[in-house]
Amino acid sequence: ITEFLFNDQWLPAPGLLLGVDELETYETQVLTIVPGDTVCFVTDGITDVLATEEEGKATAAPNLCRLFEAGAYAEKLRDDATAVCIEILKLADTMKI
Repeated sequence: ITEFLFNDQWLPAPGLLLGVDELETYETQVLTIVPGDTVCFVTDGITDVLATEEEGKATAAPNLCRLFEAGAYAEKLRDDATAVCIEILKLADTMKI
């Protein structure tokens, strides 16, 4: 994952891929989330396809997984394609991390 989609904004996730080097360090980002927000983490197989499409990177997070789930780009995939999309439905009164 080299970037992720937060609602309709692509954000970079710089650094080496997770799991490649146990000594690698990563930057952290803090995002304020509210109910209705959606975050999608995608592999390059998906971003490669989106880069070739007219709507491509203009696709908002809530629609991204639905498009791939429906097979909208199946014939264009040339690499593995993995996406994890999380829609924030409700926030807990208190969160412990």
